[in-house]
Amino acid sequence: MDLVLGIVSIILSVIVFVVSYNYDNYMYDVVGGGGFPKMLAVIIILCSIAVIGQYLMRKKQGQPEEKKEKQKGNDKAAILLVAGVLVYILALETVGYLICTILLVAFLLWIQKVRNPKVLLAGTCTICGFLYIIFVVVLNVKLPTGFLI
Repeated sequence: MDLVLGIVSIILSVIVFVVSYNYDNYMYDVVGGGGFPKMLAVIIILCSIAVIGQYLMRKKQGQPEEKKEKQKGNDKAAILLVAGVLVYILALETVGYLICTILLVAFLLWIQKVRNPKVLLAGTCTICGFLYIIFVVVLNVKLPTGFLI
């Protein structure tokens, strides 16, 4: 399964890399519109090569591929996650990035059973602050403001 996953990941990453050349490039934009997808594609290709390499090393040493037990998933958490992200997407333009992101991050942490108010608040503030700095300060992206902020 590792071999198949590695090969499929490489193929999809090469497709993303090639398609990202079609994105618009602006003179003031150093990386261009396709810079981030290209970077992610290269990272995924490198990780896929590592997965294939580990598979081949195990095969060379004669170790059989591990049979993994089917784990019981948390269907409720998955449904809540998808619902939360959909509400986030629908409310983003109306409510604004900052409020929606704070609520989404808090909700996702709550889904992951983070119930301590101090940890929940600290985690939410840290994640949202980091995202805000990345988008506004580093990438200079204008975020949706909405009616609140």
